[in-house]
Amino acid sequence: MKKNSQHENFLKTFNEISTIARQRKIAHLTIEDDELNGRYVTIEGRKKLHFGSCSYLGLELDERVIDGSIKAVRKYGAQFSCSRAYLSCTPYEELEELLSRVFNNPVFLNTSSTLAHQSVLPLIIEDGDAVIFDQQVHSSVQELKYKLHFRGIDISISRHNNLEELQNKIDLLSKSHNRIWYLVDGTYSMYGDLAPARELAALLERNKKLFLYVDDAHSISVFGKHGKGYFLDNLPNSAKMIVTASLAKGFGSAGGITIIPKELDDLYWKVKNCAGPYTFSGPQQPSVLGASIESAKIHLTPEISDFQRELQHKIHFCNELINYYGLPLVADTTTPIFFIGLGLTRVGYNMASRMANEDLYLNLGIFPAVSENNTGLRFTITRHHKEKDIEKLIERINHHLPLALLEEGRSMKDIWRSFKNIKKNEIKTLPVKTQIKLAKVPDFTIQRETTIRDINKDLWNGIFSHEGNFDWDALQLYENAFSQNKNPESNWDFRYYIIKDSFGRPVISTFLTCVITKDDMLSPDYISKEIERERTKNNYYLTSKTFMMGCQVTEGNHLFIDKSNPAWKLALMELLDAVWVDQDNLQCDSLFFRDFNATDEELKDFFMEQGFVKIDMPASNYVDVNWSSKEEYIQHLPSKKRLHLKKNVLRHEDKFDIEIVEAPTNDQIQKWYNLYDNVRRRNFQINGFKLPEKLFHLIAVNSQWDCMEFNIEKDGEKIPVAIIFAYKNSNYSNAIIGLDYDYLAEYNIYRQTLYQTILKGIDLKVKKVFFGLTADFEKNKVGAVSVAKMGFVQNKDTYNTSLLSLISKKQEKISA
Repeated sequence: MKKNSQHENFLKTFNEISTIARQRKIAHLTIEDDELNGRYVTIEGRKKLHFGSCSYLGLELDERVIDGSIKAVRKYGAQFSCSRAYLSCTPYEELEELLSRVFNNPVFLNTSSTLAHQSVLPLIIEDGDAVIFDQQVHSSVQELKYKLHFRGIDISISRHNNLEELQNKIDLLSKSHNRIWYLVDGTYSMYGDLAPARELAALLERNKKLFLYVDDAHSISVFGKHGKGYFLDNLPNSAKMIVTASLAKGFGSAGGITIIPKELDDLYWKVKNCAGPYTFSGPQQPSVLGASIESAKIHLTPEISDFQRELQHKIHFCNELINYYGLPLVADTTTPIFFIGLGLTRVGYNMASRMANEDLYLNLGIFPAVSENNTGLRFTITRHHKEKDIEKLIERINHHLPLALLEEGRSMKDIWRSFKNIKKNEIKTLPVKTQIKLAKVPDFTIQRETTIRDINKDLWNGIFSHEGNFDWDALQLYENAFSQNKNPESNWDFRYYIIKDSFGRPVISTFLTCVITKDDMLSPDYISKEIERERTKNNYYLTSKTFMMGCQVTEGNHLFIDKSNPAWKLALMELLDAVWVDQDNLQCDSLFFRDFNATDEELKDFFMEQGFVKIDMPASNYVDVNWSSKEEYIQHLPSKKRLHLKKNVLRHEDKFDIEIVEAPTNDQIQKWYNLYDNVRRRNFQINGFKLPEKLFHLIAVNSQWDCMEFNIEKDGEKIPVAIIFAYKNSNYSNAIIGLDYDYLAEYNIYRQTLYQTILKGIDLKVKKVFFGLTADFEKNKVGAVSVAKMGFVQNKDTYNTSLLSLISKKQEKISA
């Protein structure tokens, strides 16, 4: 099966989440108002207080701005359709002169801030420069990563506002690059937190090669003299900083601007002469130019300071109310953007519905705008709002958040776990009476163990012996194999969970392992190959500590669910709560539930509502053993597969000496280990660390494992060319394979191993032969069935994901 690229997987996930949001009437809405007043919008016939506007100073409804727009249309028409490289409409000159006074520097004007980024960044960043993106810089800036990467520019990502990491990167890059550009937001658009402007000013002073590129879209007009914004207010005279911003927010009109210091006049004209999106995109229309001119005039009067003070009063009032009620505010700042943490996605859906029913419109922040389990309510304050509007909003959030948590069976602990910087306050006022009628929670008990030895063998095997290679005995062997090893990636922490109903019957059961994994484990081959080059210098580059369902050598359905129990979803939630606690205690960055049938819509909906991201997994392959002999099996195959078997497998069968080795020597085991490593080093479809040699020694002397050795005779010498390690219970699981690639094509060795595994399964009279993941085509040829699988991932931090996406995009372009 061809694996999707990182970009395709992201789009698929994004589309699924957006579809859910649209179906729940959270996204893609249209207002129905005949006219607007800034406070209210009408949605589906209901008038709602509007807390989603970014027009922070309310200038979009200022009569002077509106009149300026109307006058410009009457004088110059609805549009002036000509490239600015040839002609600019009359108001452009006046607007650019006014803006240069507002920002005290030359201003480059574009139709949007996104086009401004695309116009400016590729020109100011030259060959020999390096670029560092803040992890949370706006997506319109991040889109430029791939274009710059394709030019050969050295690109890296720094954790959000982490100045120590940034300095380390600067020190490293300064040795080999002319300039280092650090790309940040002034005010971050989701949480409303601010970049550390003054600390960055000190970095600029200390590092001669460092330059700043700032997207200050959300602080223009809100902060600074004449509304010049947060960064220009803190670094007014920096010749090493370029600021791009939007006029479509606090400024009250539209368009994007880039402020280029006076000292960089040559750069200003380079951008104006050479910027493709500037030259070839349509210009701003007269109506917009007229509105911007009037807004700029307001910004140059003392009145703008009055507007800023009025807005800050309302922001302060909102912060006081939030603090009074103890609501979980993610970033405590003076910006007009607020984010109340909720944690689980389904709590977010619940709260969004409740706010809509209260006739309050605000945004739900969900993945990918925030991390998977960092869902929250995002709202903005503008001058249009009255104090009573803000008071109603915060009081209603305070009223409904406990109810939403109660209705979803959750608590504040979810929020504290998801947002580490939130103060651990309980909400100040809890509702005494509620009309929520909760179903009686079943009396579940949970058994949690750190070793399989503390779980009843018959109980575990009664649940899982029909699955793959993780019954009680197999897990005991893995625990021994993956402990006390030299390398940290070879030491796994096991956790077992059995949730029972009031009658003592298992409803949910599974096990997870805490293990260091490669973040590109499921990425396309060409991406893993590129990352492995870096791992020759740093073995743990782009790796994470992952809490994974099952383990890296097991196959099958690792999660037992008794779906005949009507409360199985509640039991599954009990499991998640226990797993989240262990994830925190084990300090795992990622949580990974894996190998579910891709057609299980109930499980997909369940995990996505808990803030997990769905990913496509490699298909699982197995053979149902319904025959009593080799001949019966071959006869059962369709004619094309029989022909394949005859041509590629049976004609080589007598060339192999195949033996189940029961007492191998250390020398034999070492040869087998080398054969296994041959496969591991070439198989990037599931890219993992090398398994410890200790595992192979334990398998070799365990009676439940077959070590099937394939030998050929060459120049009178018996040469082992393949090895299969297969686990025996009611099934036969081909768990690990090793191959000698020097003989692979000549003898069709891999196909022979598949065929002989089936014959052994027939001989043992098992129910299924499990072939593992990948190589679906070859396994299908011998009669295996492929079952599409899916998994669910939840990351605490998106840093490694962002870095992997950057590498993936670069390699996708090269591969294409």
